Parts: sequence; C-alpha cells; structure tokens
Amino acid sequence: MAARVAAVRLLSARERASGRGAAQLGPVTTFDWKLQEGPPERLLSALDGFAWLLLLDGCVLPSRRLAPDLAAAAERAGNGQAVVPRCPNVHGPQRLVLGERDNVATEKERIAFAGRQARNYAGELEGTSFISDLAALVPAGLVTRAAGASYTDTASLFGSLLKDTEAKIAYQAVAFSVQVKERLVPVAPTSDPLVSCCVIAKNEEREIERCIRSAAVLADEVIVYDTGSTDATVSIARGLGAKVIEGEWRNDFAWARNQTLAHARGRWIFWLDADETLAGDVAELRTRLADPLLPYEAYSIRIVSPTGSGLSVSEHFANRVFKRATSHWRGALHETVWLRDGSRTSYSITAGEIHLDHSGYLDQTMGEKRKGERNLEVASHNHSAGHQAEVALHKARSQLLLGEYEAARGLCRRSVVGSEIPSLEKFAYLVIIDSSRALGEYQEAYRAIEALDATGAHPFIGLEQRSRCLLEEGRFAEALEAVGKIDRWVADADGLTVDPIRLSGIRAQALAGMGRPGDAVAAILEGLRSGLLDIHLGVLVGWMDEAGVELSELARAIPRDKQKVVVAQLLQINAEMADRVITGLLAETPGERTLLAAASLVARILPLERAAWWSRILVDAGLGPSSPLLAIARDEESDFERRLEAARIGGEEQQIGACASIYMELAARAKGRGRKPTLSSRS
Repeated sequence: MAARVAAVRLLSARERASGRGAAQLGPVTTFDWKLQEGPPERLLSALDGFAWLLLLDGCVLPSRRLAPDLAAAAERAGNGQAVVPRCPNVHGPQRLVLGERDNVATEKERIAFAGRQARNYAGELEGTSFISDLAALVPAGLVTRAAGASYTDTASLFGSLLKDTEAKIAYQAVAFSVQVKERLVPVAPTSDPLVSCCVIAKNEEREIERCIRSAAVLADEVIVYDTGSTDATVSIARGLGAKVIEGEWRNDFAWARNQTLAHARGRWIFWLDADETLAGDVAELRTRLADPLLPYEAYSIRIVSPTGSGLSVSEHFANRVFKRATSHWRGALHETVWLRDGSRTSYSITAGEIHLDHSGYLDQTMGEKRKGERNLEVASHNHSAGHQAEVALHKARSQLLLGEYEAARGLCRRSVVGSEIPSLEKFAYLVIIDSSRALGEYQEAYRAIEALDATGAHPFIGLEQRSRCLLEEGRFAEALEAVGKIDRWVADADGLTVDPIRLSGIRAQALAGMGRPGDAVAAILEGLRSGLLDIHLGVLVGWMDEAGVELSELARAIPRDKQKVVVAQLLQINAEMADRVITGLLAETPGERTLLAAASLVARILPLERAAWWSRILVDAGLGPSSPLLAIARDEESDFERRLEAARIGGEEQQIGACASIYMELAARAKGRGRKPTLSSRS
C-alpha cells in the first residue's frame, strides 16, 4: 500500500525563504506545495496514481517510517478515513508523552523509538474531532477539493479538507517536529464512543445489575467478560444492554480484563469489578474526558470499601480510567495499568468528582468467595507482573489474608524489602506490621513502622499503625496521643489514605481504657454520624450504660442509610441488651420496619412476658405473621410448656388465629399425655 502513497510538504512563505530541504521519507514520491499559490499542477496531474497523500507541515523532521506506519493504520481504519500520527511536540489528543528513559535527540534514536511504537501499538486507532496541523494521511481524492484555492497555513488547509471526513489517531505512527504545534483544527465529529466500561465477572447475579446500571450513567457501552458463570449473571448483563463475552478463567486477572479491550471502542476505558458501583458527579467527569486539550493519560479514583459488617471502612485510590489505545493491564493479581509497550505504568492524576463503592471486603463476601484461597492460588502463578518483587508482595498479601503471618512476613523481608522500588517496599512494610501485630510481636512492628516512614510514606500512615500497636499493648495514653496527631484526611502518591473519622474506634478504645467512657461514647457517636462504627455495638452500649448516656443518643446518631447494618449487629449481642436498644431506637423512629423485624427475632429468646409485649406491637403494626409468640409456638426444638403457653397467649389474648390452632393441637397432645393444658407461668 505504501507504493501508492505520495508525500506533500506544505510550505509557508517563511519556510520557503528558509530553504529547508524536503523531508527524507524513503522511497515515497514527494511534492512541495507553496500554500499561498494553490496546489501545484504536477501534484494535481499525478493524483490518479496515488491512493493516499501524506500532508506534512514544513517543520516535520525526516522519518522513513512515517509513511508506511500511517498507511498500515489507514488500511485498518478503512472507509477512506484520514489518519494522523502522534508527536511529542503537539498539544491536544495527538500528544505523545515521553517517558524518562525515552531518548529522541538523534535521527537514529527517533527511528528506533518509532519502531518500538509501531510494534507495540500496531492497529490501535482512536477517533478524534480535533487534530494538530502537523501531518495527516488523507485519501488523494480529497485534494481535488483544494484545486484552485490557496491557503495561508496548514491549519486552514487541514480544516478545509477534513471538515466532512472522520480522522483517526494512529498510535503506531510517530512524527517529530522542530517546533511546538499548539493550534487544534476541528474536523468531522468522531463516531467513536467517549467511554467504554469494562467488567469481568463470575457468578455475580446479586451484584451485576447495580454495577452495570451505575456504570451506564458514565459509559457509552458496557462490556462484560464472563469467566464461567453458572448462575444468571450473563442473562442479567445482556438484559441490561451490556455486550457479554462468555470466556474462561485462567487464574490471571490482567489477562481476563485485557479480553475486554478487543471489543471496546471508546477513547477512554473505565473499569470496575462487579461488586463496585459508581457514584458522584458523572457529568463533570465526561466533560473532562471530552476536552481535546486534556494532557493526561489516566485518572485515579477513590475506592470506598466497607469492611467487617459494613460500619467500618477502608479507602484507597487506584487508576480506573485510562486511554484505551495506549494502555492495558498487567499482573495476574492486583492488576495495574501499564503502557502497552511495557515501559512504565500509566501516569494518572486524581479525578475527585466520582468515587467507587466496593462491597467485596465485607465479612460475608470474603467468606462466600473464599478470596484468601483464590488470591493465593492466583499469586502463585503470577507471570505477568511488572517485577518479581511485585509477585512476591501479592503472594505475601494473600498469605496475610489467610492468617499465614510468619510466611507473609518472611516473604516480604526476603523478596520485596531491598528491591529499591519504594512503592512496593511501602506495602511490604504494611504486611510486616500487620503480621507482627497478629503475632503479638510489637517490637518487630515498631521497627517496620520506622522503615515505612523512611520510604517516604506520609507520616500519618505510620502514625496510624503506631497507634494501633500501642492500643493493643494497653498503652492507652500513648495511643491517644499518636492518633491525635492525625488531624486531617490525606492520600499519598500510592493511593493510601488516612482519615481521622475512620480512626474514631482507636480514640474511643484508648479513652475507655483510660477510664473515660463518656468521652469514648462521644468519639464513637461522632464517627457513627458519618456512617462509621469501628467497634462492636455491644461494646458501645456497655460504655453508654457505664457513662449514663441515653440510648436515644445512639438512635439520633445513626444515618438513615446505615440503620439496617446497625440493626444487623443487634442480632449478635445479648438478647436483653438488644431488646433495650431496639426499644430506644423505636422511640426515635416509631414504626420503623427494620427495627420491628429485628425485634421479632430477638424476642423469640426473651421471657414470654416480653415476647408477648413485642407480639402486641407487631400485631398492631399489621405484622401478625412475624409475632414472636407464633414463632415460639411453631418451634419444635423449643420447650413444650413454653410453646404451649406462647400459643395460648397468642390465641386467647391477641387473637392470632394460627396461635389458636397450634394451641388446640398442643393442648390435645398434652391431654393425651395426661397433662393439664393450662399454664400460669409466662417465664
């Protein structure tokens, strides 16, 4: 195809005066066009012999690769579209960001660099509505539109030729210039989507709908790579309009995610897991991504992960939005975004207008998916990570998750510490700290904290770890002093965050340990108002009793959207205490169905008098079938006399028909045994 390409050097009056020679473009016929004089007759007469014309601003440096690389891209683009190269010296969507080790000072180095780009980005195209007036490969027929006209500069020519023709950026083609091009020329609007959302999933029927619906607000298309679901995940995703690829699982997260890229058409990739949902100002992010002058390769997004039962939380930042044509994933576990040439990870900045809510660290999810075992299996066969220290770190983190503390700590010391990769060493020291705490070896933990500080980690990260160690050692005043120094939210360069609100549990436990239960309650209620409860509910209620704080204070502190999670903890504490808490909460929110449902469960193990009281409340609320009396009467495992009395009270005093029927059955059974069916005790 290259034999049917001619090059046209576009010369302004200043460039003609400079006398600069024509760019050496290999065996490509080259014409000069003096812009203010219109296209030369020699060029117009030769158009029938060429399919494509490579239009070059006079500042373009020689390169024998440029024409064939653009021609290969044009063949892939098809439909007579124009293609343009990337360049380090332009502004806008064609800008090529050079890495620290990229050297293009000499012609030999530029040729070598262009060759690497051609190999690593072959076939990668991206639609654009704005181009630089540097270089463009266009169908030769377009130039007939320019016959008889003259142009003051390349920008006016490019704009005239491409106002009705789509242009694609060819990522495999690189042009170099002797001057910076700042101007952008509008061309025909691109038909490419702006954002593609990519998800991998397996047996996520409970989560996939929320995930896709949230992503669809941002993305023009949603692509799901399914790794072998046996539930309704695939049908749900397709029903929501997602493009689903039914694939396989190879113990490699990066490989699975990269399968989505072959089907994505968007300029930007937004990626998330099936147990994540998007929240925030999506319109603002789309506006940002559509900006033709956007100079960034990728964006980091804050990920909020409720932990435990859902009332504690961890946060971190991760690269979740990147240019499709430039990057892909590497790493079988904890995959990261790298340039396709493997030279480095993609540079990213923070996009604060959105965040992701992640449910994967909840106790229930961790147990159901056996994440520890799965992660260790994947980490043991991680062949696509960027560095062997990264492989070791991911394996150690999996061992930590499984409680293999000695193994995790030892692997980090042998294979990560000393790798001279600060970000990896930072996470390795965190593994060593957590493992040492779990083993009760606090001096080892303190030494690791000092080493963590030396990596350049934000001081607050080490302070948080130190305060946890001090608290566990019973050094309450020192723990309170350490955590008190963390006075603001921070995020470091590797996405780790520290939040004073998130540490309210440490402050509270230190205060309680110092004999200050009232201050401990105040610290916890402050965190709870933000949706965080970093201790068990039963401990908090104990402190409230000790300090004489009314339970109504607890009710007023619980955010509406966290009430179900708080109520779930009620089923894990002493029944009498749960009874008191529910009663106090209902005083603040009468008739709250979640609280009544919890009461119906708790009351089943309370004394019958209290069970009867709750039964009346539920019957009056129209929830008779949830009566604890009825549940007790039906319970074959319960004491016979307790069942009989519960059925009698429910039937005779509260007119619950099902209770009356059960009472008759139980009474007949008692009579057959020679027992009197009337009981006076309600215990």
